Amino acid sequence: MDKEQKSLDSIEEKSGKTESRRKFIKKASIGGATLTTLSAQSVWGACTVSGALSGGSQHNLQDDCFVPGFVNNGRSGGTWKNAAVKGNKICSIFQKIKCSHKSDKGDRYQNYLCIRADLKSTLDTPVALDNKGTTFDLKAALNHGGIQKHIAAAYFNAKYELHPLPNGISSPEHLVIHLLGLSAYLSKINSATNLSSILKATHTDGKTDYTIFDCLKPGAIKS
Repeated sequence: MDKEQKSLDSIEEKSGKTESRRKFIKKASIGGATLTTLSAQSVWGACTVSGALSGGSQHNLQDDCFVPGFVNNGRSGGTWKNAAVKGNKICSIFQKIKCSHKSDKGDRYQNYLCIRADLKSTLDTPVALDNKGTTFDLKAALNHGGIQKHIAAAYFNAKYELHPLPNGISSPEHLVIHLLGLSAYLSKINSATNLSSILKATHTDGKTDYTIFDCLKPGAIKS
């Protein structure tokens, strides 16, 4: 095990955002296949996969499964995956944090490891979609590609505040549920709307002022 990996492991153990504290149950992973297992009545919203495929009137679905409005300041799924797994582009994304990927840079390097550990924890923690244990596997979605990869990227972009949550969306988890339901609905009605293209258009090498990491060193935030 190399020095950087040992440092990452240590930070993950101490961070308040590790997998063990998220307490999400991985029951019916939605990364590329079992999309219809999501309950029609989500704890977050009305536009779900099961609802779009089998429940509700056409009029209600048109209202519930709206195309969100996004600010074009996101990053792609590939960028988030490489940031979490390889540490790429972390310091350029989190622009308010004093950060360096070079191991001889003291606290700046420790801040880099801190962010990387948090991103890895997010990647490895399935997103809870309902109160029955259904989850969305971010890692599997990023590996699968297609619309699942773009939805996973949307979650990262929302969680780390590269763009604000669209109107009508209450949380990053709600955004995932809504986009999964919207994708199913658009497919059901053979819509010409290309959700993948809409989400991909938001990937513009965005940056964020997000600084909520438990393991940053004192003075880590740029003034």
